[in-house]
Amino acid sequence: MLRSVTVFFRYYASKLGASALVELIDQIQANMFGMVIERVFISDRSKAAVSQLTYAQAKLEDLLVNVSDGRKYLADSINKLSQSRPVEVSQLRATAGVNSCQALQKYCNETGVRIIYEVSIIL
Repeated sequence: MLRSVTVFFRYYASKLGASALVELIDQIQANMFGMVIERVFISDRSKAAVSQLTYAQAKLEDLLVNVSDGRKYLADSINKLSQSRPVEVSQLRATAGVNSCQALQKYCNETGVRIIYEVSIIL
């Protein structure tokens, strides 16, 4: 079920935008998007990777065929989200682990993307 939820969130964000996904989840409960990111995407990421290796499945349909570079797409999407919702992005960054922040910084450096946070600090 966790995989289905993450696939839905990714597909929804890719089609309607990250801001729409944040608003949808925050309508359920205030600041729920941050909790979802923390518990679903960040903390369970390592479990999913091990599980995927252990229980390899048939190839699924690629819902993001137009995305050639996933890291650039991620950096660009977070950039767009940071422009429309800088407070939420700043809060997520503050609660993300050091490894996650370093990985995002690396993606941004590699792709030339700058993310603007609430206090006008440029990453």
